[in-house]
Amino acid sequence: MKSVIIFGSQYGSAKQYAEAMSKKLNIDCFDYRKMKSDKKYDVILYVGSLYAGGVLGLAKTLKRYSANDLKKILIITVGIADPNDIENVENIKNSIYKQLPRHLNNNIELFHVRGSLDYSKLNLKHKTMMKLLYHFSKKLPIEEQSEETKTFIATYNQTVDFVDFNSLECVIERYLQLIKENNL
Repeated sequence: MKSVIIFGSQYGSAKQYAEAMSKKLNIDCFDYRKMKSDKKYDVILYVGSLYAGGVLGLAKTLKRYSANDLKKILIITVGIADPNDIENVENIKNSIYKQLPRHLNNNIELFHVRGSLDYSKLNLKHKTMMKLLYHFSKKLPIEEQSEETKTFIATYNQTVDFVDFNSLECVIERYLQLIKENNL
């Protein structure tokens, strides 16, 4: 089975996860901006940072492929939000499916891991977005604030690091299962 790990990372967490999987599975790993579209793969493991409801580089990467080109796409989103929060996961899922070519929907499996955030390293656009979100969130009545919102308010303008390579185990297990199912 010909496989590749592609990542879209702005500040480094998605790249860290992609490189950890690459080392563990012995699969080539590329930044989506440097990925050549002339190669065909059975499986793509796409590790992408979440930004404003989208996954960095995912749409650009997958528009190169037809449903016949790929047996499976394992998408691993990387964000600050808790991947155990069902509402959060549903929002991510809905955003991803809006972003993707419909012909690939049946080939996709989603996974979610947590990244890190250092406000001092954000570019002006992202700092501004976070500041606006912070002020909006603070104005919400306490009873309308989700746990995610409360955590966001409490950690605003601080450095937080939730990177946990053990959270990739479910992705790795699924990938190995795909290899076994396809007798490779």
